[in-house]
Amino acid sequence: HTVGEWRKRQWEVTDENIERWAKEDWVDLRIKNMEVWQSRFRKLLQEIRGTSYKSSMWDRTEDFWPTQDGEHLIDPGEVVGWIFISEAGGRKVKH
Repeated sequence: HTVGEWRKRQWEVTDENIERWAKEDWVDLRIKNMEVWQSRFRKLLQEIRGTSYKSSMWDRTEDFWPTQDGEHLIDPGEVVGWIFISEAGGRKVKH
């Protein structure tokens, strides 16, 4: 949905709609989905720490990710890109 669509439409808030929106349109950060996000970040950190070379396939080495005080920072755009590559074969999947 475009931003304009979201603003113009009347939204009926139901459990069913919330589930659909969370799956299709939102970044679902509800408690029940946090395990999925924690798993993603564990995999991402494992990949960062385990990849020391660059190629057209692996360009997200340790040096790629920004750090502050020795900790990797979360860059939302890069995380989304990583999810598309790792979980969706390089593309956004609409259900």
